[in-house]
Amino acid sequence: MGEPFERFKLSTAAEQLAEQAGHELNSERPLPRKVGEDGVEIGAKGLQYDWLPRHQQLWVQVSKDRQIKAWSGNPSIRIDKLVIRLEKEYSLQTAEGMMSIVVPIDQQFTKVAFLCPKGSVEEAKGVVQDDWQPGFGFCIREEVTIGAIEKDITFILVKVKRTVEVPAAI
Repeated sequence: MGEPFERFKLSTAAEQLAEQAGHELNSERPLPRKVGEDGVEIGAKGLQYDWLPRHQQLWVQVSKDRQIKAWSGNPSIRIDKLVIRLEKEYSLQTAEGMMSIVVPIDQQFTKVAFLCPKGSVEEAKGVVQDDWQPGFGFCIREEVTIGAIEKDITFILVKVKRTVEVPAAI
């Protein structure tokens, strides 16, 4: 199955930007949720904020440090950038065919859980816990879920997806 995520150390420059980015949270709005067939809301619960210049500076620094700068200009790759506060006991899943970069900006120490594809929280199968703390980020594989265990967590989320080239009509 392989590791569901890679934890990485931020550079000193990225650490400073992450701390600053955590103080710049504008235009909070609820995360979009879906209504299931039984009429109950499903999905992550939390808040989404505007992506501001400080968040972009943090992403540019992380992508430079991680040597993924080429992604930004590649037409066959789509990048979605979000700033999120995820409520404790809720989770977000990286979609099939995507990879996510998560960088904490809340300057807190807590625990997060990762659920592997085909894992089960009820059976404690495929669940990996790790530390959430300043100075580190995560690269999350497709179909892996990250969840806040003890506290709400705030982070930048960059979702990366390779797009399929569609041939021109003849």
